[in-house]
Amino acid sequence: MAVVEMKKMFFIGLIPDREKILDYMVRKGAVEINAIESDENEIIHTDINHRLHVIEEEMSTVKSAVTFLKKYDKTKKKLFSVRQEVLESDFLRIAENKKQMLEKVQDILVLEDGIKAIQVKINRLQNDKESLLPWSGFDIPLDFVGTDQTRMIKGNLPAVISVVDVTADLGYQSDMIHYELISQDKDHSYIAVICHEESFKDTLSTLKKYGFNEFYDPSFKGTAISNIQQLDKDIIGLNQNIQDQQKLAKDFGERLIEVKILYDALQMERNLLLAKNKMITTKSTFAFQSWVPADLVEGISQKLISQWNCYVYAVDAQEDENFPVLLKNPPIGQSVEMITEMYSLPDCREADPNRIMAFFYIMFFGLMLGDAGYGLLLAAFCGFVVWKYELEAGTKQFLRMLMYCGIATIFWGAMFGGWFGDLLSRTLGGSEVNVAVWFNPINDPERLLLWSLIFGVIHTFTGIGIGGYNLIREKKYLDAIIETLFKYILFTGLIMVVLPFVPSVGGAFAQRAAYYGKYVFLVGLILTILGGINGAKNIIAGLFSGVAKLYDVVSFFSDILSYARILALGLATGVVGAIVNQMAVMGGLSIGGVILFIAVFLFGHTLNIALNALSAYVHSSRLQYIEFFGKFYKGGGKAFDPLKMDTEYIKVKLEV
Repeated sequence: MAVVEMKKMFFIGLIPDREKILDYMVRKGAVEINAIESDENEIIHTDINHRLHVIEEEMSTVKSAVTFLKKYDKTKKKLFSVRQEVLESDFLRIAENKKQMLEKVQDILVLEDGIKAIQVKINRLQNDKESLLPWSGFDIPLDFVGTDQTRMIKGNLPAVISVVDVTADLGYQSDMIHYELISQDKDHSYIAVICHEESFKDTLSTLKKYGFNEFYDPSFKGTAISNIQQLDKDIIGLNQNIQDQQKLAKDFGERLIEVKILYDALQMERNLLLAKNKMITTKSTFAFQSWVPADLVEGISQKLISQWNCYVYAVDAQEDENFPVLLKNPPIGQSVEMITEMYSLPDCREADPNRIMAFFYIMFFGLMLGDAGYGLLLAAFCGFVVWKYELEAGTKQFLRMLMYCGIATIFWGAMFGGWFGDLLSRTLGGSEVNVAVWFNPINDPERLLLWSLIFGVIHTFTGIGIGGYNLIREKKYLDAIIETLFKYILFTGLIMVVLPFVPSVGGAFAQRAAYYGKYVFLVGLILTILGGINGAKNIIAGLFSGVAKLYDVVSFFSDILSYARILALGLATGVVGAIVNQMAVMGGLSIGGVILFIAVFLFGHTLNIALNALSAYVHSSRLQYIEFFGKFYKGGGKAFDPLKMDTEYIKVKLEV
């Protein structure tokens, strides 16, 4: 359980050497620079706010260009996204030509704006064309509104409105009205009405009563069909224009990697500015304090002193001083670090739980998925991907965790006889054939429930033990006894008392355990109450505090019952798998039956493994976060964030 020990390193150097020293630290990637507080008047902090603001605006601009050029990138996409490796010399070349590259980025964004503007025009013309299509059979110019004595009204009525009823209403009001139905679609009826000038207002009012929408656009001259033809020509021209612009964009797309390098170079420049802002400077010197892994302090100090005129010294962190958290674990412990980090990094002075948590997490995942066939597929797929493909560190870590979980699933699946549901037992001659090495949970669910609760007790007791270990590290020995040993006695007594009521447990052993358990539980109660006196203002307050701690019994009982989810998820996987197999064989041995079997088997088991693997991932995490971490975990650690090659799009291959 390793949180890497950190030392605080103080550094004073000369201004002319600063850039080279920072470059060394970036390459080393092991020095986290922190600000030094000082009241000295001649020592000032570098003000870089304006420069930082400019760089962040440039980064935003370049990121927009990257997003645009990705649409036109012809590079073959990999199955798993990884940052492209570039030589340090290429990275430095782009960084040194930042001004010229930013000008090219502006050209790219101008091109993007031009394409967007053309697309907006095309969309507007398409909308105009759509509005004219219902009038394509109308041979009167659209800009015609009437004569000296007549008025023409064009528009549409809702399709649910009967045009006959509307025209009847209009005819009832005046016999000097003529209408023509131009076209209809599922939403509207398009009509043109000619009326006398004197009845125009009444006619329009009557039409509005039926939901009439008048159609008139002074920009349209001539007939609808002539306008549609002109719009088609304009759209063709604009499409050709946009194709020409997109061709230019594709040419720019070939230089996408250079734009990505520029973004990461700007990001590195920003990080260096932030580091400089944490330093204190005079006209000729600069100084900073930093956190460095203890095992690297000597090597870094010797390198700095031998290479430059500077002063370096390191000290241990003070007892009340928090230092950044860097975890160091073997591969199996590393695989679950992301699970812990999603919750919170450990406090800098508590034990890293990942090595122990890895065992429980992987075991519970295997119990919940509980099918050896599924585990074999999961482990084989993840193992192959990790072996075959270049992956980012986070992706590789996640797939390794799933590979270990798959191996655990193979083990528990074999124990329970789950091979793609009950496929193996059916293949061997029927569902009554028992292929389980241990027992079949579907036939004996109470037994699985019992073992789920037992595993829960072990898991919870381990968490309590880690809490005691943390207290011992802090030299709080009495607290460790009260919070660990007393709880062990109390909870062990509780378990012994309730043993006769647990499924699959009974007989003389359980009764005898319950008999002695009463006394163990009573001793635990007394010790817990007396333990409340530790650290209390007075004995009475301490006793009340101890009584309040008895609520831990309820919490413990509730926590253990939470492990029943192992039973629920384990049964769900097996039952659904068996149902899939039953459905798959319904077609018999005919050709159609074989096709049905393959289709149902593949689809059903793929869906089952996906849903239940997701459930196992979520619920196994939940058992760590609530039931396990709740017994000891402080969390709240701040991640170690050294000055390093921090890039988003590329990986810089350092050259000696």
